[in-house]
Amino acid sequence: MSKPFDSRMWAAMAQCYEKMGKSDEALKCTERVERVKDKESIALHKLARLYAQMGDKKKASICFEENLQRRDNEGVESSETIEAYLFLSKYNLETGDLKKAMEFAKLLEDYSGTEREEANRIIMEINQRTQFTRAGAGAGGM
Repeated sequence: MSKPFDSRMWAAMAQCYEKMGKSDEALKCTERVERVKDKESIALHKLARLYAQMGDKKKASICFEENLQRRDNEGVESSETIEAYLFLSKYNLETGDLKKAMEFAKLLEDYSGTEREEANRIIMEINQRTQFTRAGAGAGGM
């Protein structure tokens, strides 16, 4: 490879591997894009997606959160932001971090469409869980 530190070259290779269904290779190339300082600022989101696709939700959540922090610092918001909020609200609900799940779900309430509906479903589930927990704590204390 003539330009081993050119993030665009690695991103292009990752995209090719992804289209060919070679997720492991796409992941390695995308990790390289992030290591060589991603010029287009797309690698973290792509890494998050690839990790999620491959079932590594913990790494996906780390990448989504870090990408959101970067975007907040730059004042950028996009469909990637919505995707990250939705993933993180579901992931934190799944792992039992209801406070964090609620924070991300509440951020989705500002948007319209299916994401907002999903956020409302998550918020209802969190409210049900916390009411059940409070009811159980109250009953156990008698």
